[in-house]
Amino acid sequence: MPLSKGPFEVLERVNDNAYKVDLLGDYNISAAFNFSYLSPCIDDSYQTDLRTNLLQQGKDDGGPS
Repeated sequence: MPLSKGPFEVLERVNDNAYKVDLLGDYNISAAFNFSYLSPCIDDSYQTDLRTNLLQQGKDDGGPS
């Protein structure tokens, strides 16, 4: 299974399909990667918990009980 590390900051574009990233730590590898090996880092901290209990007490919607 491939491993995922990061997020890493992209420092520069090397050519059409390669980027140099800031590898924090000592990985003993080149810092330039083909873009097909990279994936976007999406900050999902703004999303709410989708498992929230929808049956919590709250305001009455005015419908019959």
